[in-house]
Amino acid sequence: MNNKLKGGCLCESVTYQCSSEPEATMLCHCLECQKWTGSSYATMCLFEDKNISITGKLKEFKVTTDSGNLMSKFFCPECGTHIFESSAWLPNYTALAAGSLNDQSLIKPSAQCWTKRMLPWVKETHELPAFEENPPINT
Repeated sequence: MNNKLKGGCLCESVTYQCSSEPEATMLCHCLECQKWTGSSYATMCLFEDKNISITGKLKEFKVTTDSGNLMSKFFCPECGTHIFESSAWLPNYTALAAGSLNDQSLIKPSAQCWTKRMLPWVKETHELPAFEENPPINT
């Protein structure tokens, strides 16, 4: 990778850059990620801690996951943007929220996890009407 992956929060008070490509990029369907993102899954980029530099203040929320592991989720205390998570399950690694990247086109998911929690309709979304911008109100 010639360009470092960079990102941050919506209000720009938290920023980061990565000095390597992600070890993996996952679509995670676990209940915690569904709640954390307010969506049906989270897209997470896994990096070794040593390859990420983060600036700005973060707020931490700890939760015990379905698997029984303690997970820390970090977000901007000003705008609420989800930045990353870390887990006792995978020490020395950070899972960055792909939505916080400045250019998400630089990454591509390599796998999905916690598919037993995948919402049944997620597989069918490619069949829905698609709009390049705002849809008509009666969609």
